[in-house]
Amino acid sequence: MRKINHAEGRIRLEQELLGRGISKETAKNALDEFFEENSEEEICKRAIQKCIKLKKSEEKANAYLLRCGFPYKLIQNVRAELNGKED
Repeated sequence: MRKINHAEGRIRLEQELLGRGISKETAKNALDEFFEENSEEEICKRAIQKCIKLKKSEEKANAYLLRCGFPYKLIQNVRAELNGKED
């Protein structure tokens, strides 16, 4: 249900689950299942598009996306893909 209103990556979701007392193994299994059905790249793309809509600078957008739990490499790959489509 959280994916409807929050664009968050694996890192952030794992932190949230562990913070609620879920065991690491259970959290990993739940996240594996979630990301089989939901592409982390697509979620990241949605978050980047939100940053563009809000006119955030690239630095602020990157900081926001990292806080949302997306790996830096994924952010850069998705950003490059979006920039390629804009050309």
